[in-house]
Amino acid sequence: MVLQKLESTALCIWRVTDGKRGHYRQSQGLVEALKGLVQVKVIDVPCLSFWRALWHLLAGRHLSIDESPDLLVGAGHATHMTLVAFGKLTGAKTVVLMKPSLPCHWFDLCIIPKHDDARGKNILVTEGALNAMAMLAKDSKHHNSGLILIGGPSQHYQWDSHKIIAQIKLLTEATDYCTWVLSTSRRTPANFLELLYQQVSTQHLEIAPYHAVNEDWLPDQLAQAEVVWLSPDSVSMLYEALTAGCSVGVFDLEAKPASAIVQSTHELILQHKIVRFSDWQSKQHMPAANTTFNEALRCAQWIKSNWFPNH
Repeated sequence: MVLQKLESTALCIWRVTDGKRGHYRQSQGLVEALKGLVQVKVIDVPCLSFWRALWHLLAGRHLSIDESPDLLVGAGHATHMTLVAFGKLTGAKTVVLMKPSLPCHWFDLCIIPKHDDARGKNILVTEGALNAMAMLAKDSKHHNSGLILIGGPSQHYQWDSHKIIAQIKLLTEATDYCTWVLSTSRRTPANFLELLYQQVSTQHLEIAPYHAVNEDWLPDQLAQAEVVWLSPDSVSMLYEALTAGCSVGVFDLEAKPASAIVQSTHELILQHKIVRFSDWQSKQHMPAANTTFNEALRCAQWIKSNWFPNH
């Protein structure tokens, strides 16, 4: 079966999905940025298993979708073979987000964070993973509102709950004019909140454990918060906070050696895009909110100008 391109001025995007919220938010960021540049039609296509996608490719079989795509976008390893198969079958351009499990040259464009140190003529390097926070961040900041996001043990930093809690105590006491909301993550040690309650006043601090909030809670909070403090292991949240136009700080933890994530975070500090706690404590000064940090838009502009200049 040969798919037909319906008469339309809209750019047809097949967004290949794997059912994972984080991956969807990455592809959503790119799609929403493209919507701001061109008229688009988006069709969500659940990914096939590796072997089923390969069978479709070898058999020349398409999905039962009436309109052929101009662009295929996907995030997550499970989407990769589906992207390759339907890119070959339809002739559409393929865009994979994050470093793929298949060779990069199998895709038309790989959008990969700097810390993965990938190089190639079809690789677009970004600061952090793409996200959709820019679409939520317009004119929605609440004055003197702060968000504290706590991660947990990782391969990049030596976790120390007591050290993090001590910094939270100093932060909230020095900024009692702020209304703070703190949330945890799946990686946060089980006894973290118990230790926090023992040492930190909750007079100006609301606690919202990760298991007590829904999946839309964090994007909504980032859209509203003026200031965000994070444990430095919370890499994806750091870039979401920057994209949301927040003023961002990271708590101090001992870094593990030879970590590209640590180096990327250090570069953001040197560029004055974020501040580490020890520097803030000595100067009581937060970096200005960055309203132009939008990697999804930069990637969308590249795609439009290089592939679809007449749309």
